[in-house]
Amino acid sequence: MTKTLHIIAFLLLTISSSDSLIYGKNFVFATHTKPPVSDRTTDLYTEIFKRMGYTFKVELLPGLRVLRDVNNGKYDGDMSRIRTIKLIANENIDNYRIINEPLFTMTLVMVTLKNSNIIEASWEKVNEGSVSFIRGSERIRKGIKSENRIAVGDVNQTLKLVSLGRVKSAVLFHLDAFEHIKNDSTGQFDNLKIQPHVIDSFDLYGFVHKKNIHLIPIIENILKEMKIDGSYKAINSKYLN
Repeated sequence: MTKTLHIIAFLLLTISSSDSLIYGKNFVFATHTKPPVSDRTTDLYTEIFKRMGYTFKVELLPGLRVLRDVNNGKYDGDMSRIRTIKLIANENIDNYRIINEPLFTMTLVMVTLKNSNIIEASWEKVNEGSVSFIRGSERIRKGIKSENRIAVGDVNQTLKLVSLGRVKSAVLFHLDAFEHIKNDSTGQFDNLKIQPHVIDSFDLYGFVHKKNIHLIPIIENILKEMKIDGSYKAINSKYLN
């Protein structure tokens, strides 16, 4: 059955119009997320396209540029977004088409100084003061009151503002916050704490440009297959351990 599905996938891609394959046998997606989140997602897509007989590449761009360039067809797809991105994006992304099988469930956490007296993290607690977050993270931006938003370029800057006391807290993906604090060798984040209660969780989905709509059922089927055969779990475990 698996072999048959892959043969069908190959035939569908072969008979598709050549202009849907911008880079020949390479599919190139754009993303606004950075390691380690982007590494995990890249590994997943690499395996998916490998099973289709194609290679996969990703380019890191600012969030708004990803939306514009994918919508304009410069890239084959947007590697990961929340399902409702079309409702909250400040850009026209009418050419986006969702892959209706979730990639991962992501959790958002609140990072504060260790001496914080917060008992249970929540959006309400987050909005009690200024908050640093990564520019381009639409879901996070919408959860923070406009007067509290301090947008920066990366995780390190986000955490540094908290460590220096310039903001009251930061909101990040749990994986990002955990990896950066754990792997910090400078000691600058020794005074930080990830609050134990998750403030939000949601699934991430892939999107393709509408010219690649024929890829959607193929990618969905392979994702489902990977969740059954153990390869999906292996990729997840590589980062979540």
